[in-house]
This record gives sequence, structure tokens and C-alpha cells, in this order.
Amino acid sequence: MNPLLARWRATSLSVRTLLLLGFSTLFLLGMAGAQQIRRTTGDEIILRTRPVDPRDLLRGAYVRLDYEIERVHLPNLPNAADPADWKEGDRLFLTLRSDGVAWQPVALSRKKQIIEPGDVALRATYQRREDFADTSAPGKNMPVDVLLDIGVDQYYAAEEVALDMERDARETPLDVILSVGGDGRPVIKGLVVNGEKRYETLL
Repeated sequence: MNPLLARWRATSLSVRTLLLLGFSTLFLLGMAGAQQIRRTTGDEIILRTRPVDPRDLLRGAYVRLDYEIERVHLPNLPNAADPADWKEGDRLFLTLRSDGVAWQPVALSRKKQIIEPGDVALRATYQRREDFADTSAPGKNMPVDVLLDIGVDQYYAAEEVALDMERDARETPLDVILSVGGDGRPVIKGLVVNGEKRYETLL
């Protein structure tokens, strides 16, 4: 028998329980610490959300977020790659550039590209494309919109805050503050409320 396993079995139940609780606590603190590091070391960007059906906005104490950039209009992106061979679930990189208020797409590709200073490469998952009739060539379709998922579509809020957000979202889409790491993965840092940045912390 493995000596470590034998020693573990010989340990009293109360000591084993305390050890398991201690390891679980350390694990959770480590996860929270890693998230906090991602929040503080990544590039900060602000994304606008699209209006959503208020009946579908809340999931318990979580607010569902639906970002404008998750629908990319390809004719507006001269630097977008050809989506002909993309499949659902493929990883893509969406290059964003600030317009002074929020961040807008400027390129979309399968691999992370060399970006201009000040731009941010955001990792996204390809969902599908929507083709529309090409009026200049009857009988043919052309890809117009590409739907993406950037992976941060829920924001936790206390119940009363979530209800206020639900009410406000009917009239004004939310602005969400994200931190984007070097690998392109985003983490929610907070919200912009009435023009004021409100940051959330884990520790």
C-alpha cells in the first residue's frame, strides 16, 4: 500500500476533515487571487451591451450581459479574415480599438495578430454567421454578420442592485469594464453607472 495513503487512513477523522477544509479554503483563495491578478494586470476596456428582453435579463442574482461587439458586421471590417471555413466553437481573436468612449472591432482572425499600440486582442468563440442576399449578384449570398461569444456574459449583483439594473437596462444599455490579459481572455472588473466607473474586487 502506498505509505502516504496508509498514513492518511491512520489519521483521525477530525484531523482529515480539518485538512480537507484547509485545502479547500486555500484552493478557493488561490482562485480568487488569480482572478484578482487578471483584473489588475490586464488591459482595461469598456464594452457596450445591447438591450435585452428584461424578462430574460435576470438569472437569480446574475445579470445577463449581451455585448454589441458579439455581432460583427463584416463589411465594416476590411481586415476581417474569410469565415468560410470557421466552425461553431472555433477560437478567434477580435482586435478592438477605442473610439474615445467605448471599444470597437477593427479586425477578426483565427490567430492572434500583431496589433497597433493601444489596440487590444480579445479572445472570442465563433457561434455562427448570418448570410443575406447579395443584391448585386442575384441568387448568391454573402456573409454579413458573424456572431461571437466572448465568455463573460454574467455579472453577479445583490438582488436589489440586479433589479435596478434590470429596470435601467430597458432604457439604457450597460457599459461593462473588462480587463483583458495577454492571452486575450477577459475578466469583468465592474460597470459604468451614470458615467462613473464602479469597480468590483474579490479580495
